[in-house]
Amino acid sequence: MIFLRDIVILFCVFAVSVCHAAGNSLVLSEGSLGSLTLDDQTTISVAILNKHFPAYTVKQGIGHGDSVDFHYFTLSDQQHKILTMYSFIYADYKPDNTPVRLDLIDISSADIQDTYGIKVGMTIADVIAVRGEDLSFGAGHHDNYIGQDNVWYSLSTKPLQKADGVDINPVMVTESQAIESNLPVNHLLWPHPRW
Repeated sequence: MIFLRDIVILFCVFAVSVCHAAGNSLVLSEGSLGSLTLDDQTTISVAILNKHFPAYTVKQGIGHGDSVDFHYFTLSDQQHKILTMYSFIYADYKPDNTPVRLDLIDISSADIQDTYGIKVGMTIADVIAVRGEDLSFGAGHHDNYIGQDNVWYSLSTKPLQKADGVDINPVMVTESQAIESNLPVNHLLWPHPRW
C-alpha cells in the first residue's frame, strides 16, 4: 500500500511541475502567445484554446460593462487565473465553442513574460530600460499604460494614492510622475491598452 501512495505522490509532483513549466514557457510576443499565432484575424474558442494551452483550465463567459458586451475566456492553472482573452460583441452572441475574433489579451500573472523579459511585478523603469524611451504613455479607466506596437503594460496607480485612501485619477498622472514613482506593471496587454 505504501508503494501505491508513493506512486500517487510522484505523479502529483510531476503534474504540478509540468503545469508550472508550461506557465513559464508561455511567452507573449508581437505576433504570438506560446503556440497561438496572434494577428487581427486570430479566432479563439474553448476548443482552440484547449489545443494551444492543454496545461490550463479554459472557461468562457459573457461580460457586460461600460464597453460593448464581450466574450471572455480565462486560462487558469491550479493556483490562480493566468490571463483573460476578450472578443467584443458587435452583432449577435455566438454560441459556446463557436470561434470568435480575438480583440484583447490581458495577462495578470507573473508566470508569463513577454519577449522583452517583462512580466507582472516589474516596474516602468524596467520597461524603459529594456524597450527604450520611445514608448507611448496614456491612461485608461483605472490605470496608466505604456508600450508600443502590439505589446503594452498596464501600470498600477496605487503607489500614488493619497494618504486618506482616495484613488488617483490616472488621467491626471503625468509620464514624469509615473517614472518618478516607478509605477509597477500589473498587466501585460496585446495588441493595445485596456479601455
